[in-house]
Amino acid sequence: MRIEKIHSIKIILMFFLFLFAKNILLAGEAGKIAGKVFDKESREPLPGINIIVKGTTLGAATDLDGRYFIIGVPPGTYELQASAVGYHTITISNVRVRVDLTSEINIAMESTVIEIPTVVVTAEQKMVQKDITSTRKTISREDFTELPGFESTRDIFKLHGGTFISSLPQTLPLADGTQLQLRDESVKDIHIRGGRGGEILFLIDGLPVTHPIYGGHSVLELDANAVEQVELLTGAFGAEYGQAQSGVVNITTRSGGEQFKGGVEYKTDNLKFLGTSYNTDYSTLYLSGPEPISKYIFPL
Repeated sequence: MRIEKIHSIKIILMFFLFLFAKNILLAGEAGKIAGKVFDKESREPLPGINIIVKGTTLGAATDLDGRYFIIGVPPGTYELQASAVGYHTITISNVRVRVDLTSEINIAMESTVIEIPTVVVTAEQKMVQKDITSTRKTISREDFTELPGFESTRDIFKLHGGTFISSLPQTLPLADGTQLQLRDESVKDIHIRGGRGGEILFLIDGLPVTHPIYGGHSVLELDANAVEQVELLTGAFGAEYGQAQSGVVNITTRSGGEQFKGGVEYKTDNLKFLGTSYNTDYSTLYLSGPEPISKYIFPL
């Protein structure tokens, strides 16, 4: 009897551990697209309209009230397509999805009599988003290409008010009178709203990468080519972000597209022929594209 009771307790503990681990993996990884579909002339809601996110396997159908919800959408910019028998196919471009936010897209469908080409509508970003309850700064991949000198995720802190990057002295004196030389990049600390790096939660694809001993970031130097979105929360962030006092840094990495792409970049200030050098060298190599193995192991 005692052995059976212990076995039951183990099963219950494993169940709650699974739920806890699942919540950690899902926190801060994706956003949601929602809205309402209605007839353009009568303004009546349309049930059974197929809504898909082009380039992905995500989609939904409208309910009796014409509403739809697409959850688990990775951050990025997409095209949304609405189609149904008896109505023109509508394609909405420039639909931007952010982590933990809902992109509201309402669609007006026009009944069809004569077959015409697909209607393309460009979505506009709202000035005020009602579902935002925290102070946040979001930098998407489109912004990376427009920012001069943006090389890694650390550079986002230079763009947000209330953040500060401090550096310790280049050398530290030792007891025997000698000097210990320090690398500048390894001794920088990030401050948000007065809090040190140990009070900040760092996430990469929803997984915490905070140093387990003294806090702060253990991995933060990600090349800009590997990042889809960087989100900085500095106040009133949600309860899903635990172990954070002054701020949250949420980094979402890129996924491979349908075509292979790559690039090589090298920068240096070692210009000996001019007699100037600050010993700064930066190089990067990246390759992205479709992963051909999963579709054979997990066919849809």
